[in-house]
Amino acid sequence: MDPEILNLITTSIALFTEVFAVVGIISKRNANRSGFSHSYLNAIDIKIYKVLFISASWALMVMVWALTTNYFGSAVMKSELRTFYGILLSVPAAIISVYALKWLFSDNTKKF
Repeated sequence: MDPEILNLITTSIALFTEVFAVVGIISKRNANRSGFSHSYLNAIDIKIYKVLFISASWALMVMVWALTTNYFGSAVMKSELRTFYGILLSVPAAIISVYALKWLFSDNTKKF
């Protein structure tokens, strides 16, 4: 697959996730007050919205870095593309690992 198409798909998904997380956080914060709030958005835990927000922000920062610095040059090779997406997925994987370790060693194992 062409690197430009992959970059476009990654950026689109990151932007959608960013907007979804921000709307979810606003809805959760306004659940007990008047303002924007929806029950289907309030059903999701705030921690999930925060993980989505951080992961999408990281993806957008990496995409902006790659587009502005032209680090890989004009022609991106497959090995460079793997390195790029390894960097892109490193922060979300680390966050999920920390939550999993926290859940593993907590006393209350019923709640993630």
